[in-house]
Amino acid sequence: MTFLYQKSRCLIEAFSLHLKHLLLFLPTTMYEGSILITVICRFSSPYLAQLFVGYSKDLLEITVKAFSLYCFTFLFFGLNTMTSAFFTALNNGKISACISFVRTLLFQTTCILLLPQLFGSDGIWLSTACAEILALPISIYFLITRKDEYRYKKQMNFNFFRLYSCNF
Repeated sequence: MTFLYQKSRCLIEAFSLHLKHLLLFLPTTMYEGSILITVICRFSSPYLAQLFVGYSKDLLEITVKAFSLYCFTFLFFGLNTMTSAFFTALNNGKISACISFVRTLLFQTTCILLLPQLFGSDGIWLSTACAEILALPISIYFLITRKDEYRYKKQMNFNFFRLYSCNF
């Protein structure tokens, strides 16, 4: 019993250290990736559209314009998705569902109905980015208000040697 208890405790500690390490570097990596994907999509939209709708010049022009507008969604998509997944991992489905519902149903539907009236057909392609921007304060609110409950904002000193000192 003692042997199994020590090994399971060591595994839990290793997992906890990996989680803390992930929480330190995931937001930075996510933002860098979002910027990179947005830039790549923005400047490669003519080439990507050519792959799929190169058979029609009119459709190609519409697709290039739409993708050039939609690619800005990638800048804001990450934080909301990460926050929802984070609270799911913490076994708080209510907050995760709230963020997902507000993002995808409430704000997305509202933006799809309102933005085309303001911006024409471009409003449809901007509606996802607008919905993500509107959901950002909600995600940030939950992250800030729940940090004491889950204690994920404490000083995180990550030590690789401590992590791998467990003898398996």
